[in-house]
Amino acid sequence: MDAEAVATFAPNVQDLMVAEYNHVSTTYSYGVSLGAWTTDNATDRDGQHWDGTTGSGASKYSEQLNGWGADSWSCSYSQNITLPAGNYVFKVAGRKSSGSALLTLSVTNGGTELGTVNDFPNGDTGKGIDTSGATNFGDGTFANGGTGRGWQWRYVKFTLADPATVTVSVNGSATAKYQWVGFCNPTVQTDDADNVALMEALVALNDAKTAATLTQRTNVGTGVFQYIQATDETLWSEYSTAKSNADAFTLSASSEVDDVKDLTSALTTATTNYSNNTAINQPEASKRYNVAIVEDGKAWDGNAVTFVAGARTAETEGGEMGGYGIQYLSPANANMDQALKFTAVEGEVNTYKVSAINVANGEERYITTGATYGGNNTQIRTTDAAEKASWVKVSAMGTVNQFQLLNVSDGNKVIANNNNYDMYTAGSASFTIAEATQASVDVKVAAGKYATRIFPFTPSTIDGITYYSCDAVDGSTLTLAEVANPEANKPYILLASKDVNETLTGWGTAAAVSYTEGYLTGVYTTTEVPADSYVLQTLNEKQAFYQVDSSVPVSAPAYRAYLTVSDSPVKAFFFNSDDADAIQAVEAEQTKTAIFNLAGQRINKLQKGVNIINGKKVILK
Repeated sequence: MDAEAVATFAPNVQDLMVAEYNHVSTTYSYGVSLGAWTTDNATDRDGQHWDGTTGSGASKYSEQLNGWGADSWSCSYSQNITLPAGNYVFKVAGRKSSGSALLTLSVTNGGTELGTVNDFPNGDTGKGIDTSGATNFGDGTFANGGTGRGWQWRYVKFTLADPATVTVSVNGSATAKYQWVGFCNPTVQTDDADNVALMEALVALNDAKTAATLTQRTNVGTGVFQYIQATDETLWSEYSTAKSNADAFTLSASSEVDDVKDLTSALTTATTNYSNNTAINQPEASKRYNVAIVEDGKAWDGNAVTFVAGARTAETEGGEMGGYGIQYLSPANANMDQALKFTAVEGEVNTYKVSAINVANGEERYITTGATYGGNNTQIRTTDAAEKASWVKVSAMGTVNQFQLLNVSDGNKVIANNNNYDMYTAGSASFTIAEATQASVDVKVAAGKYATRIFPFTPSTIDGITYYSCDAVDGSTLTLAEVANPEANKPYILLASKDVNETLTGWGTAAAVSYTEGYLTGVYTTTEVPADSYVLQTLNEKQAFYQVDSSVPVSAPAYRAYLTVSDSPVKAFFFNSDDADAIQAVEAEQTKTAIFNLAGQRINKLQKGVNIINGKKVILK
């Protein structure tokens, strides 16, 4: 077509488009806005709408999400709408970048196409719709400094002889780089005013059905913080019934607007009630809980929240940060400072002050944020002041026994880690929460006998037991000091004045698996004793600290202690029966008669390793 023909033809096309707009506006004058779309590669944007609005509150339009730099792409929007019998127009404003992009409207009923158009204009300038929404190519007010944004109306006309559910779709695609499509203000227009209220009710019902895609929770039961089973089952039953009724609805000529609205209201309410259910089992005030992080593939995955003394010091933070840190040191361990207390915040749903035992003094120490010490809310620290404690909200996840901890001070952001075993408001993570158990230490000592113990809690005094520390030496004699008030995480030698068989329990306060005080090292797990150290044993009815070496590995059981004296030449330390406060050294020089090895074979002279001399165990290096 030559230039003169184009110039003659274009005004005629524009006149036809104006006439078509006027016809739809007059004949199909009752428009119903559509509901939620089912989308693929789609998004909403603002700033280039035909009404010219910009900034806050600007009108939205829809386009592809990804594909700008791709050789080809596609996007789609679709939804079902149930309509009574009648005449309709699917009306949409659209535009596209060039001939390499395609924007198509369609209406289908089952597998039957009722109508389609795909002749949207190219470019993001050009008149077509003025800021009042009318089709206009001449005088008027247009967006983009009066040049327009290239928007034009398109229509798909269709007729339904009977009530039916149709699918309305907007599809975009491109076969070259740097292409785009856009559309906005989709409506279904009708020529029957009596249909409008029913159409609007049906759109709302379809929206409610689209949103009703819930699955029943699995994190339900009697466990702490789980969803309450009775409440969950009641709400799920209400949702299932409402959804079944909505799905079973079939539009007929006798359908009433109020009937549709009732179905919609019941489904919307049931969906909202189930989705917003936050009723979870509360923790018991007398119990403590282990909280372990769940981060697959991370070194700290499965490790429990642990209060660690001295983790926040001037050297590490540029200033004192409470003297304590919170880290993921190990899996849940009854001896560790991991038994957390949840104190409900009055008036706040599922929100708590979280604390643990203060290792230093047995008092409570609470989770707080770095803001307490001049830092920021993303840092998780500790404080011994309850009024400075942070609020931690517990949110049950869909997975059984998994929860999120939300830092209320930082806008309910998820508490997680900072890639160094520390607790921070960073990233995302889930936690398991399980009831913690108290540490249990048996104290069984015969009258007149000694024992070693270390307690992860402050031990109570026991009738018949005297506690001793061992941190002084006088020549070849180690001296013991009686301790009236034994402390947590310190090893002791115990002397029984009578038969004792007690079990002490308490919340663990340890932040390590072993502690050394003076010459004693106490352990919380079975630990191989270092060579040249001494373990308490009874050999030939003689109780003493006997030396071990690497050729005869010896392990100290949990809650016991071993003795280490640097550069000591002695093979054993015997208790002085005349002085309970001293352990005397016994040199290796023994009468060299009746010497046996560990196999019970008599030998003529001392050999390297273990020798039994006159019933006593002697180690020769």
